[in-house]
Amino acid sequence: MKSTNVALAEYQGVGCVRICECGSINLNIGVVTLHLDPETFLRTTALLQQALERYLEPREPASAMSDIHHAFGSPSNRFTN
Repeated sequence: MKSTNVALAEYQGVGCVRICECGSINLNIGVVTLHLDPETFLRTTALLQQALERYLEPREPASAMSDIHHAFGSPSNRFTN
């Protein structure tokens, strides 16, 4: 890839993944940009894939929300901790 900042993937309203001529992979999500070396990009992809697979596992609806609230706090106390 000779061109700078070639798009590898884009999803409107979410973000994009681009590769720079220097070899770094830039993951843009909203206003956040991560500049990753190829190995870290591969590991991050595996991490997100694992999280997605666990998230999609069948659960009781109350259990899934309980897990989310445990991890991130309930909506009422999210910004007060």
